Amino acid sequence: MTFQTYFGDRLHIVGYMENVIINEMTFLPPKLMKLLPKKVKEALEGMGDIEELRLSARGYAFVRKQGKNLSLPICMEKKELEDLVLDMCGGSFYAHTDSISLGFISLGEGLRVGLSGRAVTEGGKVMGIRDVESICIRIPHAVATDVSEAILLLERFDFTRGLLVYAPPAGGKTTYLRNVALALSSGASPRRVVVVDSRDELSFSLGAPTLCIDILKGYPVGYGIEVATRTLGAEVIICDEIGSEADARAILAVQSGGVPLVASAHASDVQGLMGRQTILGLHRAGVFGAYL
Repeated sequence: MTFQTYFGDRLHIVGYMENVIINEMTFLPPKLMKLLPKKVKEALEGMGDIEELRLSARGYAFVRKQGKNLSLPICMEKKELEDLVLDMCGGSFYAHTDSISLGFISLGEGLRVGLSGRAVTEGGKVMGIRDVESICIRIPHAVATDVSEAILLLERFDFTRGLLVYAPPAGGKTTYLRNVALALSSGASPRRVVVVDSRDELSFSLGAPTLCIDILKGYPVGYGIEVATRTLGAEVIICDEIGSEADARAILAVQSGGVPLVASAHASDVQGLMGRQTILGLHRAGVFGAYL
């Protein structure tokens, strides 16, 4: 499917998504279609366009659709779930050690799998997960979103200050940032955009050859921002879900370069957002000119 949106009088192609049709009412990315057990695919028949799929060895499966959680009358055996996770790792947990220690597996193509289980720790640091009991598969969608307000704000700041997009989990932050990246990196006078995609999710549908964009996949947010500033000549940096002390230190260290950062953070309102000391520190430093 090709999705299109307009910014002013300019037409942009948001993305191309080639999904496998289970039946006339259900669509899944091909990579996920190949991995899922038959009973899961059968249970998904007629569910339509879903946002998340949760599989558990403790109870029913659930899908998230249009903001609602709907149960599926199927359960996964623990061995089935473990085998599925191993398949998602391409047969090698070791190859995904870094992301597993952060609680997820990236399948590429914007697909991210969250893991729930017992943490393996060493020196107070999470090194991995064992006894996986449930997984949450986020299914990406190329959706046309009006980001004209964000573009106008950046222009008003003369691209010297950034924007922070906040919303609760599953509130559409990643989709919004993706469309900001698309709008800025395309058209008659594109900006040099660098996307720091730590979880291999944000850059989904941003692979068109006409985009003036560089994508740093798997980079920690702070290090990716530094690379974008110092070596890639970024005019705008875009990243998802900031908030750790390490992120804040890295952002403050490179923002003196005058490159605006467009990022996101979890929060339900401004009070909650500013209640986080790391975000408050970035605010006081003038990193962000507006909060959306």
